[in-house]
Amino acid sequence: MNLLKVLKTSLAIIIMTDAIYMLRTDNFEFISYYTLLLSVFILVTGADECKEGRKGMGT
Repeated sequence: MNLLKVLKTSLAIIIMTDAIYMLRTDNFEFISYYTLLLSVFILVTGADECKEGRKGMGT
């Protein structure tokens, strides 16, 4: 498994855990960290797609 897929999976787990925590406790103190992690996840996903040769949506 390559590094980008491992990083993407790890970020997804952290983001989901953080989102569930915020929804269940109504504590949105860490929303800035959530937003930062989500943007890093999107960046890593884009890098992974480019590395695999997919340049557009649906291809």
